[in-house]
Amino acid sequence: REWLAPEHGEVHRARLAGISPVIAINPCIVSASEETDVDWEACLSLPGLHGLVRRPKRVCVRFTTLTGDTREVECSGYGARVFQHEMAHLDGGLFIDELVEAGPGLVLESELHHYIEEEDLEQEQGDGK
Repeated sequence: REWLAPEHGEVHRARLAGISPVIAINPCIVSASEETDVDWEACLSLPGLHGLVRRPKRVCVRFTTLTGDTREVECSGYGARVFQHEMAHLDGGLFIDELVEAGPGLVLESELHHYIEEEDLEQEQGDGK
C-alpha cells in the first residue's frame, strides 16, 4: 500500500511504498529514460477512476534516508511508474494531469475490464501477424 504525506494532512516530502518499503525524504528524479511506456494508473485521491499515462520506463532518484544518508537508486518498470506518480503528488499534480491524448480519458473501475480485454485482444492479433 502506498501513502503520500500530502494526502494525509502532512507537508513533509516523504513516502512509503509497498513495492520495496523505503522512506524517501526530499526525493528528486535525477534522470529519466527517453524510452517510455503507457499503462493504467489509479489513485487514492480519485477513488474508482483509472486512466492511461505515459511515463519514462526508468528513472534515477535521489533522496535522503531517515539516518540522513543520501541515496541514489535506479528504478525501472512498475517501481519507476510508482515513484513518478508519487513525485507528481509532491509537486501538486495527479495522474489525470498526464493522461495520454489518444486514450479513453478517465475510466470508471467498473468499466476498466472492457478496455483491458480490448487491449489484450489487439495485442494477440498483433502477435499473430
